[in-house]
Amino acid sequence: MMRVLKFARVDLIKTWKFFYILFFPMLTVLLLARDPKLPAMFGVAYCLFVSIVLAAMPFNTEDRSESGFLQLLPAKPGEQILGHFLFGLGANLAGFALGLISAAVAHAIVPSAALFSIDGAAVTGFYPALLGVALLITGLEALLLTVFRFQSVHAQQLMRIAPAFVFFFAMNSLAVDSGAAGRNMLLALGGGAGFAALAACLLAFLALAGIAAGISRAREQS
Repeated sequence: MMRVLKFARVDLIKTWKFFYILFFPMLTVLLLARDPKLPAMFGVAYCLFVSIVLAAMPFNTEDRSESGFLQLLPAKPGEQILGHFLFGLGANLAGFALGLISAAVAHAIVPSAALFSIDGAAVTGFYPALLGVALLITGLEALLLTVFRFQSVHAQQLMRIAPAFVFFFAMNSLAVDSGAAGRNMLLALGGGAGFAALAACLLAFLALAGIAAGISRAREQS
């Protein structure tokens, strides 16, 4: 486990210069302040979108020569992949926290911006469900990047961006202009169902990490 933590720390060091993008929520606060009709949960979705992009960056920094060097380190095959997943988990948690902060600030500036309720009904559980979906997409993205590791450059470039945009536009559509069906979904996830969705997505994320590590071990890659 310590080696996995060290690989996650290496990912953090490599991508630290890009972490400024997690502070884009400041722009979200300005957007919400200008448009009171925009739900505050939009800020959380935006921050998680950024964190999904950030979670894929460690794969972008890899190359074959580095992988060969890492084979000389005291690590077992698959542990670097697990480090990537751990880094992705941390990136999503950081994005989620900043998203909640930006949403709270936006709500303080514009009290009419919906924060934890829609039409008087609580939607608190939607936030953990949103985090769960982001983790699930991050896990699927990392699994695909593991499958195509060091192979198709174009496929990897597409998979680093496409899942994040799918998440962002889907969540934005749900939160902003979803109609009755989307609102009913928000209300359905408003309570304990949202936390149950987070737990299910977290288990799926861990399962995807195990599958990706297994693929890496079969290829004798760290």
